[in-house]
Amino acid sequence: DALGDDRAVQFPSHTLNVQEMVYALYRVAGDRALGEVSFEPDPFIVGICGSWPRDARGARAEALGFPKDGGIDDIVAQFIEDYVDAPAAPTSEET
Repeated sequence: DALGDDRAVQFPSHTLNVQEMVYALYRVAGDRALGEVSFEPDPFIVGICGSWPRDARGARAEALGFPKDGGIDDIVAQFIEDYVDAPAAPTSEET
């Protein structure tokens, strides 16, 4: 009933630019060796990101109880935990 007739929900999100994301990476990465970061536009990626909505609001989703991620530093830290620091999955040869 809380969804009503409209089942579409815009999840809570953050509005960031690439520079803010890179700064978060350097803040959160600690002493990890990072590769070179360049700011050369890639037309393919620009085309994808250019189609995304800007400053989307997730008030309805939040009212329904969907959480908003803490912030870009938290998101980067979670990615590192899940994909960088996580133990490697065994290969088929190891099982």
